[in-house]
This record gives sequence, structure tokens and C-alpha cells, in this order.
Amino acid sequence: MQKQKQEELKRMFDENARDAKTIERLMVETFHSQRRDILSSKEMEDLVKEWPFLFQENGIQLHFRELTGVDITLNFDESTETKFKRILRYFQFQQSDPTNTAGAVLSQTLAGGDETCAAVLMLLAHFREKQEKMLVAVDDTAIASEVDVKNLPSTPCIVACGNSPLTAKTFMVAVDQVIVNEQLPIFTKALQFMFCSYYVQNIDYPVEIAATLEFLQRLLDSEMT
Repeated sequence: MQKQKQEELKRMFDENARDAKTIERLMVETFHSQRRDILSSKEMEDLVKEWPFLFQENGIQLHFRELTGVDITLNFDESTETKFKRILRYFQFQQSDPTNTAGAVLSQTLAGGDETCAAVLMLLAHFREKQEKMLVAVDDTAIASEVDVKNLPSTPCIVACGNSPLTAKTFMVAVDQVIVNEQLPIFTKALQFMFCSYYVQNIDYPVEIAATLEFLQRLLDSEMT
């Protein structure tokens, strides 16, 4: 029965089905099969093929909800925007040198860059952590097949299509050096997807960006619990 439901999900994905209620029902009913395959150390490419909806925005949110009991979508955009603005204001009051990384991020943000992304970049700079372990910029016209995945970290990361993640118009998320979603329109959606990926794929935070991720998790936990 589980295999039949899995095959039905694959068929619906291939046919670009829009029956959201049926997809949600089948995703919930096959949750344990999804967990089994994730924890069996299957290759990421195989997981994407076997459970394509798991790597769509709604699908990973459903799995996260079943796994943690938390609906990550509740107030996520609004709460992160509010809290990240506070982070930016804090760093602005520090009067960052415009010649250093933090100062350059603030300058670009004031010129119209994405504030949520700026807050994340500022935290990475503050903790002296490696931006490339979380955020990688590629050409603004790049598609998934054109990304040199060998240069991506093995842990979940955001791929920004543009010269800077602050001004990118499209985002992808990669896990285990595999692009698992290439259709995220704003940074906040990509950030949410990346966080879900850590939980869903049972991956520990890499030490190179652990302080930033743990800080962000604490911000989000207060809204998601």
C-alpha cells in the first residue's frame, strides 16, 4: 500500500498535478516510508527521484510538521522580517567600517538589498564564520544543471542566482552537493527551506557556521514553539 501511494505521488509530480489536498494526504500517509528512506542513507539524487514532493516547498514543510509537530509556516515570514530588522539596527548602531565586510553589507542593504539576507550575512561576519558554507552566489541566469555542485558544501546551503545574495531574484537549495530545489523566489523562503532540510535530513550544523545557525534557530524557536 505504501509503495502504491509513493508511485501515485511520483505520477502526480510528473503530471504537474495541482490537487494539493490529495498530495498532502499522500505525503502524510507515507511519512514513515520517507523517514525510512532518509535514515537508510540513500543517495540524495535517489531521494529526489523517489520522493519529489519532499523537495518542494509545501512537501518539506509537511514533513517538518510531521517530524517536529511544528508548523514552520506560521508567522515565519513576518516574524523573521521583524527580528532581522532588529539585528540590522543593532549592527547599524555599531557604525561598521564601510571598508570591511559588515560595512559593505550594510551599505548594499541601504541601497535596496534584501534585509533578511543582510541580517544573516551580518551575523556570519559578526561570528567570523564562513559565508560560503551557507550562501553561494552563481550567475543570475544559471539553472540547476549549470551549477558546479562540487564547489558547494555537503551540508544544506542556499545558492543565490546573482552577483550577491542581497540582490538575487531567484534562489536554490542544495543538500549533499545536489540541487534539490531551484524555484525559490525570495531569500526568506530559501532560508526556511534550508532550515527544514537540516531537520528533515537529520544533518548536524557544520562547525564553520554553527554559531550563526544556532543563533537563528533560537530566533525562530520562539515563534515556532
